[in-house]
Amino acid sequence: MVERFHRTFKDLLRMVTIPEAQSQFEQEASLIIDWYNEHRTHNTLDGKTPNEVFYYRPAANEQPRHEPRERWPRGSPCATPQVDVHGEPGDPIVLEIDCLEGRRHLPVISTRRAA
Repeated sequence: MVERFHRTFKDLLRMVTIPEAQSQFEQEASLIIDWYNEHRTHNTLDGKTPNEVFYYRPAANEQPRHEPRERWPRGSPCATPQVDVHGEPGDPIVLEIDCLEGRRHLPVISTRRAA
């Protein structure tokens, strides 16, 4: 797990200009660590984030999901873990892509029902 974090950390640092000032570098490193633990899901944690596991929080991937496909079977094996559908299947949804602290290399993605 630590090796995977190091790989992710190095890959992300290659995407940005590394600040020369120690305090700015520490701020960038802190943002990457926060994003990695709070927003990035991990296959080894069954699609949960490290913070969800460590702090025993309800996992986002175990909450009712949005299903944009009207006829998609609820019990489909590719929809794991099996959870209820929020609203009705086929309801239009909006995919929101934000960035942590305005850093484009640290995406925060969420969905919501369209108005």
